[in-house]
Amino acid sequence: MQAAVLQQEQVSHIGWVSIGGFQFAIAVEHLFRAIKPQAPLMPLPRKQGPVAGLLNTGDASLPVVDLRLWLDLPVDTDLQETTIAEAGTIVLHLRDGGRQIGVLVSRVNGIQAVPDGALQRIHHHDYPEEVFDQVVQWDGLPQALPLLETGKLMALLQVWLDGADDQGQTVDVGQQQQSRRKGVVLATGQRQVWLDAHYVRELIPAQQILGAQAQSLHHWSVMRWRDLPVPLVSGFASTNARRDGYVAIVGLESGETLGILADQLLRLSDWHSSGAQSDAAEAEDTDAQLFPEVMLNGEDPPVFLLDLPELFRRHPEAILAKGAAGTASANTQQAGRRNRVPYIIFDADGVFAIGADRIQEIIAVAQEPTEQGIEWRGRWIPYVPLADWYPLPQNNSGRIEKLAILSGSGDQLAAYGIHALRMMVPAGRGKFHAWPGKTEQEQILEIPANGSYTMATVVSWS
Repeated sequence: MQAAVLQQEQVSHIGWVSIGGFQFAIAVEHLFRAIKPQAPLMPLPRKQGPVAGLLNTGDASLPVVDLRLWLDLPVDTDLQETTIAEAGTIVLHLRDGGRQIGVLVSRVNGIQAVPDGALQRIHHHDYPEEVFDQVVQWDGLPQALPLLETGKLMALLQVWLDGADDQGQTVDVGQQQQSRRKGVVLATGQRQVWLDAHYVRELIPAQQILGAQAQSLHHWSVMRWRDLPVPLVSGFASTNARRDGYVAIVGLESGETLGILADQLLRLSDWHSSGAQSDAAEAEDTDAQLFPEVMLNGEDPPVFLLDLPELFRRHPEAILAKGAAGTASANTQQAGRRNRVPYIIFDADGVFAIGADRIQEIIAVAQEPTEQGIEWRGRWIPYVPLADWYPLPQNNSGRIEKLAILSGSGDQLAAYGIHALRMMVPAGRGKFHAWPGKTEQEQILEIPANGSYTMATVVSWS
């Protein structure tokens, strides 16, 4: 029997999955989608073997394999519970060319990009009956993962669904090329979005990467991922996502990196564009530049393509990871300089930082500011509501400033309205990073706080 050998250069990303306590990897190139069955598998009368039954996908009956019925794997639940595909069981819909098969797993742990040299062959002789010939191992994984070779599995079992013609539909060359775009479908708040796997570096449970500080994170949070500071984009997801969701680490070839907070990992899927996002009923509140295309599938909710290059354009702070990795551009070569004086961190529809040496006093604003400003010690001080002075994407909160920072001296004294004080960062504890494309004076301050990391925009009033 001719064994299907998976070449190392073909594996750009892996899906990291579990069957009970057994963890293994599957090349994302073979992952079509992950399905949570809503009904029991249809029994398939046959002799003993690993085929647990057939799954009705709506288009065809997909043969589903339970590897525990075949391989020597630990069984920690009743097999009958697994084969009827109860809640929590996932069927990975795999494809190898035109052949398709399902594999039962208990959990999808995440998706990771595979660096060069991470795929190692264990069997150096062709063993047709072995479907785990290789392992994936590098520093970014907590353990080595056996790699399931999908082609060998189908060839060995002689079980698969022929699907080369996509259920009889005629598909032109352009559509075939487009269908090869692999990605993940995430639930983000009330919207489902698709991320191109080319940009996905890792998909991690939120609690695993955010830790105990998950509930206190805000729009300007910075995570630590592989010892790099990575800004977290949390505006798409619900508040519960910090506890129960996932963080997708996405990056550009140039080194810029962001984390995207999402509520759920729904499935792995090719991209099939159904048109512009305006074709979806939910398009009224959807940013057409950020979500330019939509995928429609019958009664299912629309899936919007998240344009990741556009997202990076809107988040220049993504360059933090690039600068920390030592590949910064001329704009970030000063990244990492420590603060020489204590800094006060405060909220004003965003998180800001100011050197304590620039503060005269912090006062409560007892009266409504007028055109003259606010009265302080018998004189009128110009008043600047900081939310208007430094507009940010999360502005327009409608909150009224209750504190003011007095900065300057003599006749140049001014009061800057803020919402609340956060903390004081002692000298030497913070780390400056210059904004890309900005002057050296426009910086952000990375602050370690209770095991988490926060990013604050540095203000420098004259």
